[in-house]
Formats: sequence, structure tokens, C-alpha cells
Amino acid sequence: GLLNVKEATVYGGQQSLVLKTDVSGAVNGTLYFRGQPVFDTLTYTFMVKNLDFDVHTEELLLSSADWLLHDRLRDTLQAALTFPLGQQILQFP
Repeated sequence: GLLNVKEATVYGGQQSLVLKTDVSGAVNGTLYFRGQPVFDTLTYTFMVKNLDFDVHTEELLLSSADWLLHDRLRDTLQAALTFPLGQQILQFP
């Protein structure tokens, strides 16, 4: 479904990257994402590994169904958080 991000905050915590998002639409509440930022020096790729998230919402149905969607959403987000930076790095003097 449609998901609107109302506010997002990124910060570091214990060798992790943490993203807090306040969302509305298909989900109303707060999603917390945590993963380990990694830079592959051979392929010049930045990625977030070991991504996981928690759902904090008052919607009882979503809270109880979190286990059903958790793995699929985690895998989709982890694939989306891979950024090849080779072209940009080659442009540096």
C-alpha cells in the first residue's frame, strides 16, 4: 500500500546506522530501521547490511501481523540500500 513518510531522522548508534521514520497511510506510526553501514573498497559500493526494523504503532492488526511482513520488507529495503559509487569516486581528483 501507499506509505507517506512524514518525518525521518538518521543517526548513528553502536556501530549502526539508525533511521527513525514517522509514517502514515498503509501504516500509521513509527518505523525504526537499524543496519551496519559497509563500504566495499573493491566495487566502490556503499550498502547497509544486517538490516532490521521495529514497528511501533497502536494499530493492533499491524502490530500482530508484523511477523508476517517482516522478512519481506527487510529484504526489499536491504536491496534498495545498496549504492554503487564507482562513477562518483572516479570523478574525484
